[in-house]
Amino acid sequence: MAVDAGEIWRRALPTPMSLRSVSRLLLVALSYVLTGLLGLEFYPSNGFATLIWPPSAIAIVAIVLWGPGVWPAIYIGAFLTNLIASAPFPVAAGIAGGNTLEALAAFVVLRRFGFDRRLGDVRSALALILAGALGGAISATIGVSSLRLGGIVLPGQFVETWLAWWFGDLASIIILAPLLFLARGAPGIIRAWNAAEFGLLTASSALLLLVLFSDVIFPPGLPYPTMFLLFPCVIWAALRFGTLGSALTIGSIALVALFATVSDIGPYAGVDPHRSILILQLFIAVGAITGLIVAADSDQRHRVETALRARSADLEQTKGWLRTALESGNISVWEWDLKTGEVLRTDGRSGLFGSRQHANRWDYDQFMSVVHPDDRPRIAELANAIRLGKAPEVQGEFRSIWPDRSLHWYFLRGRVFLDDARHPDHALGVFVDVSRERDLELELGEVLLSREEISHDLKNPIQAILMNAELLRRSPRALDREFLHMRLHGITQSANRMRSLIEAILDVTRIRGGHLVLDKKPHDVRSIVEEVVVVHLPLAESRGVRLAVEGEAVRRPVLCDRGRISQVLSNLVANAIQHSPPGETVRIETREEGDEIRVAVSNIGPVIPPEQIPYVFERYWRGRGKPGEGTGLGLFISKGILEAHGRRIEVTSEPGAGTTFSFTLQTARPDMVAAGAA
Repeated sequence: MAVDAGEIWRRALPTPMSLRSVSRLLLVALSYVLTGLLGLEFYPSNGFATLIWPPSAIAIVAIVLWGPGVWPAIYIGAFLTNLIASAPFPVAAGIAGGNTLEALAAFVVLRRFGFDRRLGDVRSALALILAGALGGAISATIGVSSLRLGGIVLPGQFVETWLAWWFGDLASIIILAPLLFLARGAPGIIRAWNAAEFGLLTASSALLLLVLFSDVIFPPGLPYPTMFLLFPCVIWAALRFGTLGSALTIGSIALVALFATVSDIGPYAGVDPHRSILILQLFIAVGAITGLIVAADSDQRHRVETALRARSADLEQTKGWLRTALESGNISVWEWDLKTGEVLRTDGRSGLFGSRQHANRWDYDQFMSVVHPDDRPRIAELANAIRLGKAPEVQGEFRSIWPDRSLHWYFLRGRVFLDDARHPDHALGVFVDVSRERDLELELGEVLLSREEISHDLKNPIQAILMNAELLRRSPRALDREFLHMRLHGITQSANRMRSLIEAILDVTRIRGGHLVLDKKPHDVRSIVEEVVVVHLPLAESRGVRLAVEGEAVRRPVLCDRGRISQVLSNLVANAIQHSPPGETVRIETREEGDEIRVAVSNIGPVIPPEQIPYVFERYWRGRGKPGEGTGLGLFISKGILEAHGRRIEVTSEPGAGTTFSFTLQTARPDMVAAGAA
């Protein structure tokens, strides 16, 4: 994180004091003085540079916990401590300034590296070590320089005094600061320890200290670094008991070593005092640094392992939930590698496609083999959109005929993922068996009769029939031929209207259920067009609209259900007539396009708004905002009939060019034509 020097400076400025703030300042100053006087008892070099300096750790902990605003207490505590130690006033002031800057510099370093006072990661451990090294260097430089200017340190003693000062501050910060930071949660941490193992560690450390600081095995002045035999205990504590255990262990070892050395006992007794003190400080600093880093790494590794175990347990639980959902929901999850063509499928339920495909790895052709033949062109378009990345997500429905000849409906949904070059790489999606939902829709009749539009359209012809019948029954006079013909014509028209509406409802139900039966045979498309024109001439004349058949002569027959294609064409022509102004022409065009014949119905009139184009083939859609004209089912039925033929219906609508609905039909092969003629 970035360090805002201005913010630190503002926080360090004096602010209105509360009782709590004053209490904190007094506590910091008093702690500094007491621990400082204790530290000066440990073999002070030139009276001031000691083996260990606890106030350094106290100052850093206080400034981290309570902010830079505690610096006056640090300065006052350091100043009073040095005055009591008989330092001249200017020297005491200079040393106090160095001690204060040490704490502030350490605070800046810790903030810069995102220090976590729980010391549970290597980053925080290294930040504390760096803060101690930098802060100790500042304090040692200013302090020893003040002693030199005050005539207390001679020119030849500057370096050794500086090293003793720096090592004392560094070791204190690394050993005592973790203990102070973790003191609040220490009881809980200790309760989690293995008491027997910690007791064994304590006994081993005590035994090694007893051996090292007695002159039975290692006499004083032995020129070997025997103290480093204690390192296994430090590593043991760090690995098994974390930062707190490591700090307690190295702190205990340092305390025993310091008291023994001051008492002229142990491996450092009876040798050059400056050399022995420097070696002892080096051991304490290196041991503390090693223990701190190893403990932090161990804690961090333990947390990561715990998090991974928890995540693994969550993943296993999630997998169980997903497996249950897949099995109960008739869902298959798939992944399509768009570069190799391989399809990986995981069925939640065995035999989602009728037990025909047991392998979990497919290819595109294997998948298409389970799709209903009439739905393959539409699914192929979706697959092509996935391959080319035309849309980030696709969805659709298709049917599949099981080996037992039962028809099943599936919902397909997929999302395309791109590679680094922004090219389609793979797609993920699901198949959902929605056959049960389809069956329920069919059993409920899609609730079509409950729709206001259908209900209204059914009531009108029924009411007309009843009204005409009632007029015939109540007529008080002999019925003449004209009156009778008029009433019977009204009854017939209303009955035909009801029959058309009921047929539309049944067609919608058949299309939605996939049960639309076709009788496909070779037929002359021109004859179908001519029949539809003849049927609709009266409607066109009544509206002042002309009908025109255009296009090239089409000689090849088409393979279709004649009645159903006539129904589609009749719907398109009737719609075109109804939405054409008087004097305009509705054109029916046929033309060959390879192995297909295109049929188009065009009219000039109000265009369909672009935002409405995607919805024109949905149920209950009525164009031009004219409620009451038709049921809104004609285009939906036309689309369903053509999709049952494996075809599509298209629409374009532009100002000036008018509106055109068109579809294609497959031409019949010669052998089919011959078979039909026979």
